[in-house]
Amino acid sequence: MNRAAIFGRLTKDPVLKVTETQKTVANFVVAVQRNDLKTADFFSCVAFGKVAETIVKLFSKGSRILLEGAIRIDTYKKDNENKQSVKFVVSSFNFVDYKKTEDDTTKDDLDETDFDF
Repeated sequence: MNRAAIFGRLTKDPVLKVTETQKTVANFVVAVQRNDLKTADFFSCVAFGKVAETIVKLFSKGSRILLEGAIRIDTYKKDNENKQSVKFVVSSFNFVDYKKTEDDTTKDDLDETDFDF
């Protein structure tokens, strides 16, 4: 079974593209901090369909994100040499950060008169 999860920050805004067959694809890179807290690994990620569209709409450079999916290794030839590229294929995601807007209310903003008991 090929299942994996990564938690990190987007290094750039995700980019949404539409294929010739009208399918949506988002490509982005996530930096994942190593246990030593001094270095990071960079994962090239790809998402499809509604997952791709939602990630592009809601996340931007620097956003923290938790991704679930599979690791895919593609092979190709370049300059007569066999090469490999590793991609993280996203099947789902979770929000990690919550950004407060002017319309949002936190528990500190409420008092007992805000509730009908």
